[in-house]
Amino acid sequence: MKYTALIEIDDDRWAKRPYSITIFDKSGKRVDGKGYLTSREECYRVSDKYEIPRGEIKEEFY
Repeated sequence: MKYTALIEIDDDRWAKRPYSITIFDKSGKRVDGKGYLTSREECYRVSDKYEIPRGEIKEEFY
């Protein structure tokens, strides 16, 4: 099954854990998600479980 991922980054420079990732299936339904991560690398480790290429992961600042 094909999955997509969205990394959300809190651009508040004082945020201690500014990253979160959400995994969606082909139909757009949320499959998995992790919040309060400290780095992009942690987010990529979650996406590796679903074999999502790093170039296909979208990043969004809020």
